[in-house]
Amino acid sequence: MTQAADILRESFLAPDFAGELDPAPYLALVPDDEACKGVFFQGVVEAVRRAAPSRVDAVFEGMTLQRFVPFLDYPLREHMRMTLNAAKILHPRVPSREAMRRLGWLAFQSFSSSLVGRVVFGALGRDPERILAASPRAVSLSLRYGRLQANRLGRCHFRLVFSRIYGYLDTYYVGVTEGALRAFGIMPRIALRLTSLADGEMDVLWV
Repeated sequence: MTQAADILRESFLAPDFAGELDPAPYLALVPDDEACKGVFFQGVVEAVRRAAPSRVDAVFEGMTLQRFVPFLDYPLREHMRMTLNAAKILHPRVPSREAMRRLGWLAFQSFSSSLVGRVVFGALGRDPERILAASPRAVSLSLRYGRLQANRLGRCHFRLVFSRIYGYLDTYYVGVTEGALRAFGIMPRIALRLTSLADGEMDVLWV
């Protein structure tokens, strides 16, 4: 099991997807009133319903809510519990850190196909650099406290700066970033430098 202290980094390193994810230190950081949009809950439930319809009830294990309106706010801790449940259901043959990363691949599609997502990304065409440049707005519309800066360092090279991103920054949000580029047939090289479990930088490079 990867320890929280082992995740913090002074230099950029490749993400660790080999171990098991301990949700406790991540959940402990989350402010009680931090929230995310219902569209992300719906996307997870729909993914499980398509891939493992007999396991849909299991995705709500440990949660108090089971119904979500796309653009209402719901407690982020509920989403973090749901994503951990769903990752194990959808990807039972890989370590949970890798499973959480793969679950993150679905988030861009869920958001970009929503009404708000079409407003943020719909006019950008199939330009991955413009998509990443617009991602801070998507984050600010999706989370109450979480913020993102997207700095373009060169062609096909971005430095993303995350602040107060409480939902498994080093696994799930790596997958979210990868998923935004996978939508264009791109698999980027990503390296992380974290100052806490919710703050840090992500170097994103592709060719």
